[in-house]
Amino acid sequence: ELGTGEMVRRLGGVHRDSVFDVAVNDKFLVTGSTDYTVKGWDRSALQPIQVLEGIMGPVNAVGLMEEYVITAPAGYRIKIWPLSDWTCIRTIVASERGITTLSLPPSASRIISASLDNTIRIHDI
Repeated sequence: ELGTGEMVRRLGGVHRDSVFDVAVNDKFLVTGSTDYTVKGWDRSALQPIQVLEGIMGPVNAVGLMEEYVITAPAGYRIKIWPLSDWTCIRTIVASERGITTLSLPPSASRIISASLDNTIRIHDI
C-alpha cells in the first residue's frame, strides 16, 4: 500500500544553486548541483559529511553504489569516487556532447549513461 505522499522532511539550502539529482543507499545520500559540487550526506542524520569540489560544470547526474559515488557533470565524462576516501579514481569519457542521466543496474559492475549526442552507453567498471 502506498503512503499519502505527504512531505515528511524538507532540507533547504543544501547547495548554493539548483539540485539536479539525488541518489541514496543504506548509509549515504548524495546530491549533485548546478553549483559544480556533489555533496555526500550521512543518511540517518541527514547531515553533510563530504563535498566533492573541482568538478568542471553543473552536475547533471549522480549515482551511488555500495562502495562508490558516480558523478556526471554537464560535460562528457563520468567520474568514480570511492566512499572510503571520496577521491576520484577513474574518469570515463562517456559522451560527445554531454551526459544527461545515469543508471546503475543491480549488478553493480556497469554504468549506463544517456547523453545529448542521441546515445545510450553501457560502461564496464
